[in-house]
Amino acid sequence: MLVLRPRPPISLVAVYFCPKKGNIMKLSVIIPAYNCEKYIVQALTCIQTQDFDVSEIEIIIVLDCCTDNTAEIVKNFIKQHPHMNIRVITHDVNMGPAVSRNDAIAVARGDYIHFMDADDCINTSFYRRLYDACAHSNADVAVSEFINERYPENSILFDTELVLTHPQDKLDITRVDMNGYSCRYLISRRFWLKNKFCFPRDIRYCEDMLPMTQMVITAPRLVCVPDARYIYKFRTGSMLTTKSTKSQRDSDWHHAKHDVFSYLAQNDLQRGGDAFSRVRYKLFGIFPVIIARINAARTTEKYYLFGILPILKVRLTKYVRPWRV
Repeated sequence: MLVLRPRPPISLVAVYFCPKKGNIMKLSVIIPAYNCEKYIVQALTCIQTQDFDVSEIEIIIVLDCCTDNTAEIVKNFIKQHPHMNIRVITHDVNMGPAVSRNDAIAVARGDYIHFMDADDCINTSFYRRLYDACAHSNADVAVSEFINERYPENSILFDTELVLTHPQDKLDITRVDMNGYSCRYLISRRFWLKNKFCFPRDIRYCEDMLPMTQMVITAPRLVCVPDARYIYKFRTGSMLTTKSTKSQRDSDWHHAKHDVFSYLAQNDLQRGGDAFSRVRYKLFGIFPVIIARINAARTTEKYYLFGILPILKVRLTKYVRPWRV
């Protein structure tokens, strides 16, 4: 007998500032928010100051059982900016970003959706450039430039606009299987729903790697857009940096990687990211003195005293430039 587990209660808060009659929502910006009282106003201000008509943007904030003042700050922001279309979903139980995004998609009304983290930033022409690129290239997905504050060598910049249709080319250019950040993409909501994409509910970290890989490969046309920049901030104390979550993060990372590589193998595709390689230097061919882990995403060098005691670990970030296309 099939037993269905009851889903934790979710309440949709009636905070709707609907657009004027006849005005169509072009964009739905989805923001999962958990204890981000220090940053949420900055994220909302980034959207408010876009050179895109704010009346054509709806913002869906998912308050994921916050225990700080995030909810109150969002409420005050809504009162101060009544011209903005802001909708709020509240979770009575913390469910993570995957479930939060899925819930927001279910009520979104925009032609395109964008997933934004509550503590990140975008440049003022972000949405206009992505939306216009989709419109004139007839693409279901637009890819922005990506500035990784913590790992600059993971940043991806575009010298020119590219329209891609071949699955392997899309994989190689976006490197989505290695950098699956959902915040990089403006996605046709009709395309997303038609293909029944969703974020996995069984992992809380790296939850966007598989659905973003599936989406990039499935999209008939994908456009890479220069000068639309997403700044992925590094925040100490966030759920991606705290030591208490490291074990779960590592487990989810391996889980996500396995699913992504299995999906690529099923579709006869090669990995878009560069494989890891290790270079070992030994003293007299016996004692390891330097072990270098070399990859386009991470580069480190370890130095050993007498080939035994590790005394120094150096990141070569300053020598590695962002990956340009």
